[in-house]
Amino acid sequence: MAFYKYNEDFSVEKIRHNSLDEHRVRWWEYRVISKLSEEKVKEFCVNTLVPIHSENFKNNPFSPEIVEFRNTTNNNDLNMGDMFIYIVKKETTA
Repeated sequence: MAFYKYNEDFSVEKIRHNSLDEHRVRWWEYRVISKLSEEKVKEFCVNTLVPIHSENFKNNPFSPEIVEFRNTTNNNDLNMGDMFIYIVKKETTA
């Protein structure tokens, strides 16, 4: 896997994309590098990579949910930005 430049602010690596496991749960996992704040990176993830705030998902038990979002490194000393991990799951029906 490799990072690709999404835009000037974000580089993204797909680890899992819409993968279905044996429990019929779909998974998305990304690593994101950015010099922006953690808040801005999370906003990008939840609105762009795997949107989780949609009217379609309101009060829906099968809505995607964030399993993990965190800063995994601090590379600002190297002028690369920080690396974040973003993992989302979505229950599916049988």
